[in-house]
Amino acid sequence: MSSELFARANDVLRGKTRPRKQKHDFAFSGLLRRAYDNCAVTAEFKKQKCTYCRCTGYRGKCDLPYFREEEMGERLGHGLQAIHIPDDVLAQLEESLLCLTI
Repeated sequence: MSSELFARANDVLRGKTRPRKQKHDFAFSGLLRRAYDNCAVTAEFKKQKCTYCRCTGYRGKCDLPYFREEEMGERLGHGLQAIHIPDDVLAQLEESLLCLTI
């Protein structure tokens, strides 16, 4: 058995043959983790109109309450407003991005 065939067989056994489909796109999917226990923060669409964020509870029951996605955006926005990028660093970033697009 070739190593390529072996790897493909392992992927089939692990269920990695197809990418998983997502039903909804959430603004913060895969971006946030709790500082307390390093669990991911996930989102759920409830009542066909609201998106709620919560801890995945991967490391046990979690006391983090559910909160709306809009509230999460506001909280993150307040934190990001305090970040200041010096002009020289900003110029380097812009130059690097221009080089990538060429």
